[in-house]
Amino acid sequence: MEDSSRTLLAFSKELNKLKYVFRLSATRSKYKDSTAAHTWHLALMAYTFQRELSLDIDLEKALKIALVHDLPEIVTGDIDHRLVKDGKVSKEEKAAAEDTAMHEVISFLSADMQKELYELWQEYEKGNSPEARYIKALDKLESFSNSLERGPESFDYTDIIMTYADKAVQNFPELKPYLAAVKQELKQQFAELGIPWKQEYNYPLDA
Repeated sequence: MEDSSRTLLAFSKELNKLKYVFRLSATRSKYKDSTAAHTWHLALMAYTFQRELSLDIDLEKALKIALVHDLPEIVTGDIDHRLVKDGKVSKEEKAAAEDTAMHEVISFLSADMQKELYELWQEYEKGNSPEARYIKALDKLESFSNSLERGPESFDYTDIIMTYADKAVQNFPELKPYLAAVKQELKQQFAELGIPWKQEYNYPLDA
């Protein structure tokens, strides 16, 4: 029992590092939140959205996926999608680094627990279950929703930001109304600031 407690304490200390990993590392924006804050927000969204929308998914499994999906960032930090878009990091390099990091983060745990957490993370990465696709869509929506708080005048990479969640939501269309609500508010903000609204931003407003 004492050995198990020491192991869990070591793992808990490792998890605590997520509080000090800050997201949107490749942007010029002053707005940054921690990966831990993002994970909490995502998990609470996953719980409430599933209940309020009566989604036919395994909620417990979805919550587990939400909680583990960004654990590699304890080691790698936030490898922002803009770094990949700009060719500074390849998709293959990002995937390899995160895979190695995931094994490192969970190495404190028993073999059975390591296997469970790694498989949940892999399921998220591959998007090969309804729960994984749900969390992947919500992950993008959590980040995209923060755009409302910052406002479009603070955007860099505007075209990327405005279509950031589209593909993931297409893979879990039950969340299209939420994406539409976020974009409708942003469209109004664009108009008030005199910023052009491009046709490519419209999904799912015109879907």
